[in-house]
Amino acid sequence: MSNRGELVCFLLFVIWTTPGFTQSFQGGIRGAVTDSVGAVIPGVEVTLANEATNVARSTVSNEVGQYVFSAVAPGTYKLRAALQGFKTFERSGINIGTQQFINLDISLEPGAVTEEVQVTADAPLLETATASTGASLPNYFLSTLPNTGRNAYMTSLIVPTVIHNGNPFYVRQQDQTNSSLLSLGGGPMRGNNYLMDGVPITDLRNRAVFIPNIEAVGEVKVQVNTYDAEMGRTGGGVFNTTMKSGTNEWHGAGFVQQRPQPWAARNFFDATKADFQYWLFGGAAGGPIKKNRTFFWASTEGYKTGTPWTLKMNVPTAAMRQGDFSGVANIFDPATTRPDPNRPGTYIRDQFPANRIPANKQNAVGRALMQFWPSPNQPGLIDNYIKTDVLHDVADQISGKVDHNINQHNTINGTFAWYFSHEPFPVYFRGTPAEIADQSNYKLYRKVYAPVVNYTLTPDASSVLTLRYGYNQFQDDCVPASDGFDVATLGFDSSYVNAVPVKQFPGFIFDDYRALGAMAAQYNYKNKWLSQNLIGNYSKFVGRHNLRVGGAYRQIGVNFTDRSEGTGVFSFDKVFTQSDPNNARAGEGNAIASLLMGYPASGRLTTPTPLRFFTRNYAGYAQDDFRFSQNLTFNLGVRYEYETDLMEKDDRLVVGFDRNAANPVAQKVTDPAIKERLKGGLTYAGVNGNPKHQGDPQKLGFQPRFGFAYTVRPGTVVRGGYGIVFAP
Repeated sequence: MSNRGELVCFLLFVIWTTPGFTQSFQGGIRGAVTDSVGAVIPGVEVTLANEATNVARSTVSNEVGQYVFSAVAPGTYKLRAALQGFKTFERSGINIGTQQFINLDISLEPGAVTEEVQVTADAPLLETATASTGASLPNYFLSTLPNTGRNAYMTSLIVPTVIHNGNPFYVRQQDQTNSSLLSLGGGPMRGNNYLMDGVPITDLRNRAVFIPNIEAVGEVKVQVNTYDAEMGRTGGGVFNTTMKSGTNEWHGAGFVQQRPQPWAARNFFDATKADFQYWLFGGAAGGPIKKNRTFFWASTEGYKTGTPWTLKMNVPTAAMRQGDFSGVANIFDPATTRPDPNRPGTYIRDQFPANRIPANKQNAVGRALMQFWPSPNQPGLIDNYIKTDVLHDVADQISGKVDHNINQHNTINGTFAWYFSHEPFPVYFRGTPAEIADQSNYKLYRKVYAPVVNYTLTPDASSVLTLRYGYNQFQDDCVPASDGFDVATLGFDSSYVNAVPVKQFPGFIFDDYRALGAMAAQYNYKNKWLSQNLIGNYSKFVGRHNLRVGGAYRQIGVNFTDRSEGTGVFSFDKVFTQSDPNNARAGEGNAIASLLMGYPASGRLTTPTPLRFFTRNYAGYAQDDFRFSQNLTFNLGVRYEYETDLMEKDDRLVVGFDRNAANPVAQKVTDPAIKERLKGGLTYAGVNGNPKHQGDPQKLGFQPRFGFAYTVRPGTVVRGGYGIVFAP
């Protein structure tokens, strides 16, 4: 077999054994080479050189006078064409953006090859080779336009049809969830795809796990309508981010921003000004490691902020904590519950004299909990405690990129991103003995690692192979300050203390009053979001056709441990201390009275189980970008995707409901008529031949794509297209 044949077989093997999800950040340029009368000229040597690094690629116009450069890294280029008998053509200042494909024809004039015709671009070139639409946000835009959180993705709001549906405050580095609540082109919120140097950085919830700082970004391409078969796993659009690269010249930047606390306004609810603070700092530098061959760029950004938060809430008074509810509510003894002889179907209870609960009726745990509220600092029973806390957030980010030109046919680059943040919740009991029991005394710890490697091979003048690998890990832990708390100090029975799997302050939730430790029911977890991506693309230029095929494999998952009920969660309402448990009356009963007597409305205790969820995504595509004429280009392609849906590594997953399964409850029923009707039960992954995944994976995920771009005249392009996409 010839070397060429072996290479083709190898490429096909690479492409079709790495199915999945093929995205690219690289662009391209193509065109026709003609003489002064419009006749095509084959055999012309065309060179494309990066003006910042002098790294160049060469090709030769084919038999129909067409040339192409695929998989071109975003940057500013110089195009040169030379053939004996013609003057050398040279055009500089050609900007090729992120996944931007340009048609640029070359006209050669008769003359000596030593003579040059130089063309300097006087206006940006329109993208005339694809039907896909979007907007490029180069670093110049990102760094000069107003941006509250210095979030490159939020700058996309200047692009038509891009809408943010989240809180505009939470758009910082650490706000992956809120920053991803974007709709592109009418698509679903958080239905988009985020790429960093061509590799997805989304997690299982489809959030961008890493929000790069502006100094690290070369360009963000906001692709709203994508008719390219290379694009997939998006129900809206794509945020295609190219990280900044170094050049032959040394560049650097640094900044510090501080907002003086004395100039900050006083919070309306505070008598004194809160300790507001804001520090933002960062910088970047890059240049050649070896000129014309190896380059680097590194950046960092961090901030330390102190943001005041104020809340009004209800806390029990000193008298209530002693059992005295006079002037608060009428309190009834649940131990005296009996049918009401005057009203069949209802119940009555005896009211405590003077609405005071005797000491012998009070529960030990209820009494112990009374110390975990601060004393009211406002008069009355409603909004009798107002407090401000300052949230001290800390975040740091480091990213770096190295580009290496191995030789004329091989290039490689690697990007690494790291991020850490520490974000507390507001603690309104701060500075009091009750601080440990504040329902929001929790801290969020987030850490991200995201390496990306890109390799480009140009085996000959008409072919390009790109391979890329990316991995990202997003650690997202929410830890209460009461970690290690001894539940026995609250007076619980030893059997309960021994059964509690998590040593923390339990959660207590009340009608009308500030909860204690209650966020344990929601924000007490350890997560590690993981994603692996292996991607391959191959393009071949034949005549007027730029043929592309590709594929990739992607696994997205999360190692999840929910500790929210591992220390117990109890709720209290008025029911046990009102006159009739089935009929609420105004002025009767109180949740704090129910707590003091030890009567919870409900209680839960669960054993946290580490779970490892994941889904696998496979896809492949083929596309032909056919330049029918100098004014008209067709994009024809098809994409196939298959996603397994949610699985768990040890099959600890419910996958369905069987309506005809035997129900264990039926064994306890003696009435044959009822017993016969008691059917149905859950089905579990891998049991009795059940599938190991949830849902119904789409096995016929073919997605045809069609588009065209027609240049009416210089400066005017008409586009159209049709495509089917599958949202994640």
